[in-house]
Amino acid sequence: MYRAPSQHRTKHTGGQDREPEDKGLVRRLADALQRESWGRTILGLAWTAGPVTYFALFGGYYISYGTAPPTNLILYFAVYTVIAGVFAVVMRIGYHVVRGGEKEEAERLLTETLGDIPTVLMTARNQLLEGYDPSNRRLLAAKHVIENSDALPNAVARAVYDLTESRQLSDAVEGIDVYRRGGLYSRVEDLRLEVLPELEAALEDLRKRAPVLADLLNDRFHGRVTNKAAGRMRTEGFLERILSAGENDNFTFLGLSDVDEIMVLLFELLAGRVLPYYSPHYSGGQIFRDSSLNLDKARREYRSAVFARNSRLRMLVELLNESEEIHRVAAAIPVLQSVQEMSSNIVSAIETLYEDMARRSEMWHRKDSSKKAREHLRDQLAQELRHFRQTMQLYRSLYEANHQVDRAYTALFAAEKKYSNTRRRHGKEFALRLLGSEDKGDGIRIIERTIALDVRERQSVARVLSPVFRRWNRSMSAAERIPDEGRRREAQHALTKQLAVESALVLDKKLHVSRSAVQFAIESTNAAALGAIESGLTRSYRIGWAMSLVRELAPPGREAVHRIARYLTVHHHLPLTAEARAVLVEEFDADPAELDRIAFETSTEAAHERSVGREQLLLLAPPSRRYLNLMERLNRVLGVRASLRLSSLRPAYYKYEDAGVQQSAAASTDAS
Repeated sequence: MYRAPSQHRTKHTGGQDREPEDKGLVRRLADALQRESWGRTILGLAWTAGPVTYFALFGGYYISYGTAPPTNLILYFAVYTVIAGVFAVVMRIGYHVVRGGEKEEAERLLTETLGDIPTVLMTARNQLLEGYDPSNRRLLAAKHVIENSDALPNAVARAVYDLTESRQLSDAVEGIDVYRRGGLYSRVEDLRLEVLPELEAALEDLRKRAPVLADLLNDRFHGRVTNKAAGRMRTEGFLERILSAGENDNFTFLGLSDVDEIMVLLFELLAGRVLPYYSPHYSGGQIFRDSSLNLDKARREYRSAVFARNSRLRMLVELLNESEEIHRVAAAIPVLQSVQEMSSNIVSAIETLYEDMARRSEMWHRKDSSKKAREHLRDQLAQELRHFRQTMQLYRSLYEANHQVDRAYTALFAAEKKYSNTRRRHGKEFALRLLGSEDKGDGIRIIERTIALDVRERQSVARVLSPVFRRWNRSMSAAERIPDEGRRREAQHALTKQLAVESALVLDKKLHVSRSAVQFAIESTNAAALGAIESGLTRSYRIGWAMSLVRELAPPGREAVHRIARYLTVHHHLPLTAEARAVLVEEFDADPAELDRIAFETSTEAAHERSVGREQLLLLAPPSRRYLNLMERLNRVLGVRASLRLSSLRPAYYKYEDAGVQQSAAASTDAS
């Protein structure tokens, strides 16, 4: 298990020795002496020891004794004031020497860390491209350019040509981007209509390969770009995957797109961004409060189980990205819209892998080929077996995670039913209403919390992570000298993923990002579009550009309020009365139009069907015994010790009926 590094000082900064401690002390002393304004200090001492002391002592003494103070007493207080003033100056200089140096060091480390994050971002995105074949690499690279609202027109044109291989479309989108920048949208529409037939054909073809990219391309031809103030959606479940990789000491759970996400989040928090989230607090009857809390707990556990299961789905898609059955550019999908379609693609891709291995296994047993051909076939089988074993390990993790979703859904269904019965029986005893900050009595009160790092915490995080980033830089440089390209790529990918795990563990100590509620709150906010940062920029320019992108983001508080309002109306059937809307608008800055939309959507009978999240349920069968048999045969043939036993998989899964939830056992023959 990876652990965050201890907070200790390093003797190296960017590969160079730091200055000796005695020279550092002399430098800090000189800086402190220069910082002190000696003219003002001497004038202040003279003024305090002279007129101020004389008039204060004379007045006090005269009022008390009716006569002027003696000269020796005035001299005593003057000398006392001078000595006390000199001592205060010395203490101030000493503070600047000791604490001032630490403050400057903390600020330097914070700046250093902020400057390193964009470098890691660009490295992770390039490493992500390396894992795809040239065709898919072209798609994902084009996505990064097209969703960058600051990309130059010629860059957008090149990306469109890579996607469509149409010079006409690339020329048209270059002109569209030029006119869009000038606000000439009438001309944008003219150019779009000129190439509309070819554009529609290209979009139809692209949707078969990458639906997300097709939508981005269509927006570009309408003159629409990503709004930097709105940011972009975060990738679902990235925090859970990173922390799981650290807990299991297995980078299979972690994708390079997750490295991108954690680096963006880290930069936002170090830049001072505040992410709010809201939770309901119940006051009133004990029966209603208990059933409400039970419903919230069941909902959190179900949501956490779905996030974990979807993370496994995403990782399997990434692992199988070369298969024809898998939708392209899985790393570009922030949220998996259809888990059923994704799982169906995965099952088909695994079956294709099995058939390829089985066919090559038959060729091996024929023994009618040359020795060289059989050695080549053996290498192919060994490589495919390693890939298939890794796939089965992830599939086992997916199967178990889906089993947890089934159990969590059963608990949620029961909690929903119990809550409905409680409302029906005790509804008159408890008036369901939203309470404002000044309201008294029974009801539901919204509690606001924030996810943020204060100044000291930001400096503490930078102090821990700055040597981690420096070590990553040195290790990446050392890995460049590995002669074998495959091993070099594997080593560099592992280093980048390890950096992501260590960063997440440091954030977990400060913000408890391992909690599902915190993860959901973070992933529900939009991220800064740091992909707009270009390579080759100076450190200060990179930091300034990235800081501006973070500060331009619209405050996420309003979206969080809308989410809690939807949650209360859907799951707790809270009526959005005029009083409730006034509380949400006046105290939490909710949008009245969005509240009207929420009230309309949740007024239908279908709202309850959505409340229990049935669209996330997935009927997933255990792996076929054929897979295990083939792996065992190849293990014996190739002399590889088996490391996976499918018999450890659970032999049961759930089926769901409209009337309720029923658990049924699957056939035990395939899982035994």
